[in-house]
Amino acid sequence: KDLDELSMEECRRLKLDDVVLMRDVLRRLMMAADEAAGNAADFQRQQGHIVRYDDVIELEHVMTGAMITLTKNQAHERAAKKVECLDAGSEASLFVLKPAFKAYGAGETVNSGHLLLLTTHKRMAGMPYCLHMGV
Repeated sequence: KDLDELSMEECRRLKLDDVVLMRDVLRRLMMAADEAAGNAADFQRQQGHIVRYDDVIELEHVMTGAMITLTKNQAHERAAKKVECLDAGSEASLFVLKPAFKAYGAGETVNSGHLLLLTTHKRMAGMPYCLHMGV
């Protein structure tokens, strides 16, 4: 059934007059159900997922949910790009996992303690950038 028919049936069943409001409520419920199903599928996909070298990942700030994103702006060093936490991720938020040393190859499992190199998935100014971090 389409949304209009369903709205009219629910209005009759609940003895309501405002079909437009009922259509909006049903549309929002359907959208919420679709989003919940998508979230559940994402959660299920991420549970127990083995991370491998050459996988493309996004880095999410745990407290805020913001995505670590490389911007076109220049950082303090001339050849470097600025890294920001943005609410919505973009192609610049995608990084490729690479081994820091050639001891591991593409497709091998990343384990705790391995040193990683994160390169940008999207080329910026025609070249890939590496994400270096200091503590």
